[in-house]
Amino acid sequence: MFLRMADFRNATWGMTQAQVRSLEIGHPKLDAEGMLLYEVIVASMDAEAFYQFREGELASASYQFREERTSPNRYVRDFNRLVELYTRKYGEPDGSHVEWHDDLYRDSPDNWGYAVERGDVAFFTKWSTTESGVSIMLSGGNYEASIFAHYVCLAHQAALTDSESLDELDMI
Repeated sequence: MFLRMADFRNATWGMTQAQVRSLEIGHPKLDAEGMLLYEVIVASMDAEAFYQFREGELASASYQFREERTSPNRYVRDFNRLVELYTRKYGEPDGSHVEWHDDLYRDSPDNWGYAVERGDVAFFTKWSTTESGVSIMLSGGNYEASIFAHYVCLAHQAALTDSESLDELDMI
């Protein structure tokens, strides 16, 4: 018998909101139609786990890491640590990208955390499995920074893209 690996936390794509709710520990911070939000700990960091449902099925999910950091460079270190952990789980990334909006700190890695908080730079890394697209992003602005991890069901993403294309055709 084939046992499918979970796609996000203990859940698999296509589960209902009730099924996902039964897998999580504690009460959700948000429980609305098509959405669940839990406060969780991931890789020893405080985070929020957000589940999104489309047509009653789990279609995407994300973490927003809420860990308080004493130094802006902790964001970069935590992002790199997550990339290492995700690489151990999913294999080599499909791609990584650093997007500089202002080159002021580009040649000064000791200030990259500050550059993120200023909105000068953002870091992206992505993986894919047979079922999922997974990406991590570190970005910021207005002297705040955030790390997000986003998971999407590839089947739902393809259906959404097809639906959007049909909607565009209807507008012609």
